[in-house]
Amino acid sequence: MTPRSRSGCSGLCMPVRGSIAAMHFRRILVEQVVCRFGVPLAILSDRGKEVDGQLMSEICKLLGVDKVRTTAYKPSTNAAVERFHRTMNSMLGRMVEENQRDWDTLLPYVMAAYRSSRHEATQYTPNYLMLGREVHAPVDIVYGCPEASGPSNYDDYADELEERLKRAYHFVRGHLKTSTERNRKYYDLRVRPRKYHVGDWVYCYLPRRIQGRQDKWCRKFSGPFLVTKVPGPVNVVLQRSKKAKPFCVHIDKVKPYEAEEMPRSWLTDEEQGEEIQGNQAERQSSEGFPVAGVGGDSAIAGTVPCADSTTARPRRHVGRPQRYLD
Repeated sequence: MTPRSRSGCSGLCMPVRGSIAAMHFRRILVEQVVCRFGVPLAILSDRGKEVDGQLMSEICKLLGVDKVRTTAYKPSTNAAVERFHRTMNSMLGRMVEENQRDWDTLLPYVMAAYRSSRHEATQYTPNYLMLGREVHAPVDIVYGCPEASGPSNYDDYADELEERLKRAYHFVRGHLKTSTERNRKYYDLRVRPRKYHVGDWVYCYLPRRIQGRQDKWCRKFSGPFLVTKVPGPVNVVLQRSKKAKPFCVHIDKVKPYEAEEMPRSWLTDEEQGEEIQGNQAERQSSEGFPVAGVGGDSAIAGTVPCADSTTARPRRHVGRPQRYLD
């Protein structure tokens, strides 16, 4: 379990069993996070039953917390935590034994090293952003610590700490903005607009691990699947056969199917026409104005606009709550 703040200035890691009861998870969340750091404004989690159940919704409602969940099969929605897991796993991999059974005992020491290291995006250590100072490490016993004159009373210490944190947070906002622009630039270089219509045949990313087989040599994409519906600009509904159960996936998980002889679609022209008209009417009613030249049977992936694109990106007209701005 790795709760993490939005700015990345705090990171907690608590070893838990592979499958824990929902009540036990809520107890850890309240005792280790809420009681120590206060009630958060919002909680972003995956769709696991431990963190996205009825009991969790009731707790968030009682505490006034906005419960937000990630997109299904889209780990990049919570990219900060996923990137933190990558760093933590690389550090643990250099310390655990060959049997990998002592990771829980080494986790506190790994996190102590992480919190004492300067973050690449913020240019500050998590300890400094949380405590307003650097903590003493064992290396300070060998080389010693620089002498610094402390405040004469508690009021001076509080004022000095507040000034240090304000100055640090000001620089952190600038560093995070620069890092965000750099990451956005790198992402836009790789992204390509994709659009899928009702009746298209595609591959779907459905990796499966089979015992006794090398995962690197297994096929990651299955198919072909037929696009039977496009509920939004970033989702499509796929169906393997006429009697198979349809399922919805993100368009980042699909790619076009190409073959000399394409499979035969079981959708009629009337069904495709009704689907196109229904999507177009639904989008126009949600946006409040007609969209000229926009068809409801396509979807576009990516942020780079395309001249011949036929689907508009979703628009949010709801402003951010005032308590997020205070």
